[in-house]
Amino acid sequence: MGRDLNALVRPVTVADLDAVAAIFAWYVEHTVTTFEETPRPVREWDELRVLLSDLGLPFLVAESDDGIAGYAYASPWRRKSGYRHTVENSVFVAHHLTGQGIGRLLLTELLSSCSASGARQVIAVIADSDDPASAALHAALGFTEAGRLAQVGYKHGRSIDTLLMQRWLPQQPRSPAQVECVADSASWAGVADSASWAGSSCAGFSSTGFRTALGLSPGCSR
Repeated sequence: MGRDLNALVRPVTVADLDAVAAIFAWYVEHTVTTFEETPRPVREWDELRVLLSDLGLPFLVAESDDGIAGYAYASPWRRKSGYRHTVENSVFVAHHLTGQGIGRLLLTELLSSCSASGARQVIAVIADSDDPASAALHAALGFTEAGRLAQVGYKHGRSIDTLLMQRWLPQQPRSPAQVECVADSASWAGVADSASWAGSSCAGFSSTGFRTALGLSPGCSR
């Protein structure tokens, strides 16, 4: 493991999305870390950026001197409104920059932002590959193992289990605007499969279309 890389964690911008798409594409093509099999175009990342912003959920990047080193976001865990205080996290670090503390920086800030948004539980769905780094990172930041799903994924010619990890978040007061936004959208609990928002039946939706599909008021944005 190399020394930690200096990086600034901040909200994503449109200008970051080419780098975000490239980071994710490498994992799609070379690993089973994600079960997606086709890289997402930048347009779909922008749809996701708008949607998460409208839902009051964080989408962050880590910026180093050499550019975007990784990204993280929290997405709704399930569509049903009763899940509205539970989110799923996604953290990806540029493959050539792993082991330098970027994942820990991103996940630490993401958890803080999720707590501020009103989330109470964060779920991590981790492909059970030969690399223990993701599970170890989550455990180091307070996640505990919640279960395992056997052979639910199939990619690169083999079946893959998933490990479920979970962390409870302390509550922080929310602003009136946040409360109104959550109340207007009975579902910041969004879509059932966050990994497929931009990649399947939701592909091509405008941000207004996304909000309508989720039962959101078109004016509920931040």
